[in-house]
Amino acid sequence: MIHLDKHHVVLYAVAIVFALGLTYIVESKLADHNEQKYEAMKALSDQKDSTNAQFQKQIVDQLAQMKAENDQQILLNTQDRATINSLKQQLQDQKSKDATLPPTDLAARIQALAPGGVVTVIADILRSPWMRR
Repeated sequence: MIHLDKHHVVLYAVAIVFALGLTYIVESKLADHNEQKYEAMKALSDQKDSTNAQFQKQIVDQLAQMKAENDQQILLNTQDRATINSLKQQLQDQKSKDATLPPTDLAARIQALAPGGVVTVIADILRSPWMRR
């Protein structure tokens, strides 16, 4: 068995207390360093969250604006299609009417469509009575 005198026991006790104190100081410094690191990363994360929130709001606003513009364009396209269909029908009706007009009336219509031009009605030689003989 080892026999320790009082002097050695005190030295061991002081060494143990010193080791524990040193461990506490090192742990405390590491905790402070980690806390500072955590705070810096948290500030950076909060800043990124704020930036992302602003960016998301911009995106939502842009999407709403683009949807409104798209809806407006769809409405205009629908109106244009209706106008085109109406004009096609009017053109078809006018073609049908023009096909039944006698030549003098058709000449007057062409004259009205192209003012300043001269339209002359020439008899259809192939349909004239003296060609049928």
